[in-house]
Amino acid sequence: MEITKINESKSQLEGFTKRLECSVEYHDGQFEDIWVEIGGPNAGNVTNSVDPWVVMLLPVAFTLGEPIETSEAIDQTLLQNLRSLQEIWSFWYPKFSPIEITANTTNRFPSSVKNKRSTASFFSGGVDSFHILANCTGPGRVIDLTGLITVWGFDVPLSKPNEFSIVRNSCDDVAASLSLESNVVATNIRSTRFGRANWGGLSHGCALASVGLLFSPTYEKVLIGSTHQIPDFQPWGSHVITDPLCSSSVCQIVHFGATENRVDKTRSLINFDPARRHLRVCWKEQAAGNCGKCSKCVRTMSTLHLFGNLNEFRTFDSSKFSLNMLAEVVLHNKNDESFICEINNEAKILGDLAIHEAATVALSRYRREERFRRLLKPILLPLNRLLRHAPYFWRFAK
Repeated sequence: MEITKINESKSQLEGFTKRLECSVEYHDGQFEDIWVEIGGPNAGNVTNSVDPWVVMLLPVAFTLGEPIETSEAIDQTLLQNLRSLQEIWSFWYPKFSPIEITANTTNRFPSSVKNKRSTASFFSGGVDSFHILANCTGPGRVIDLTGLITVWGFDVPLSKPNEFSIVRNSCDDVAASLSLESNVVATNIRSTRFGRANWGGLSHGCALASVGLLFSPTYEKVLIGSTHQIPDFQPWGSHVITDPLCSSSVCQIVHFGATENRVDKTRSLINFDPARRHLRVCWKEQAAGNCGKCSKCVRTMSTLHLFGNLNEFRTFDSSKFSLNMLAEVVLHNKNDESFICEINNEAKILGDLAIHEAATVALSRYRREERFRRLLKPILLPLNRLLRHAPYFWRFAK
C-alpha cells in the first residue's frame, strides 16, 4: 500500500476544529481516504508528518501482507521500532510475516519541537483510564498528567453521534474536575480496510498510538492504560511489550499500569470521586452508558460488589445485580477467563464464598466448553475444507 498524500482541511463535524486526511492506494489499485478530526485546546498544534499514518496502517498492512510505501520522511527511531514490533507480531501469529516500510528517514529531535511539552493519557471512562487518573493527578502522583485524549470511532461508532456527545460531555466534566485539558479526536479508520486486522489481538494499540503521535507537538508522552498484569504475556493488541514500540524520537508511548491487575485497579477507584460519577465499561451497546448485562459490566459490578462499594458508583444500577449474573456470564476467550480468575482469587483472599462459587461456576463452564471445542477441532476443520469443495454442500460449510 502507498500513502499518496496527507491533506489538512476544515472540520466537517460539529464540535471539531481541523481535519487531516490520508489517501491510501492498495496493491489491488483501490483507494481509500482515512481521516481524523481534532477538537479541543490543542487542535491547532498537531503534526502533519507521516508518522501517525504509518503506525495507524501497519496492522492492516501486516495482515494483508502489503508493504507500506510513502514519499514522506518517517522518523528514524519510529521506523526501527516498527520493525521490532512486527517481529513480535510474527512470533505471536506465525502465519503472518513482517512487511517492508519503504520511506526516507529523518531525525525528529525533541529540540526541534518549539513548545514546552507535557503528558497526556487516553481516556475512555473505563477502569484502566480512571486508574491512570487516580495515579497521575493530585498529591502523590507518579506522573504529572496535563491532558486527556478521547476518541470517537473506536468503541462508540461514528453512526452514533448522540451517544458520543454524552461520552464527550462526561470526559469534559472529568477533565475539568481535575484541571486537565480535554482533547477529542474522531476517525473513520474502523470503517476502512483497517477492519480486516484483528482489533483485540493486534490493531487497537497501534490505533491509539497513532492518535497519540498526532499530538507530538503538544505532548512528549502519551499514556495507554494496560489491559493485563505482568507477567501475563498473552498476545494482545495493546501490550506492555508492543505499545512502547510505537514511540518516535519526539513522542513516547507509555503502557501504564501493568504492575496491577484489573481487580487491583478497580480497588484504587473506590474513593476516587470522578470514577464514582462517570465509570463506563460497557461495549455491548456501543453506547454512552453501562448495560449492566455484558461480560465487562458483570465483571466490574462483581468486583465493586466484592469490595462493598457497588451502590456508590452512579453509572451502575446496583439493584439489578445478582451473583447469578456472574455465574452465568459468557466467557469468549482466554482474555475473559483471566479477568474472572482475578475476581475468583480476590474473593478467596477476602473470604467471600458466594462470589468465589459464582466465579468458579463461570470458569468451570468455560473450561468444559474449551475442552469440547479442542476435541472437535481436528474433526471439524478437515470436514469444513471438504464441504467447501463438495457439490451442493459448499454453502453449508460457510
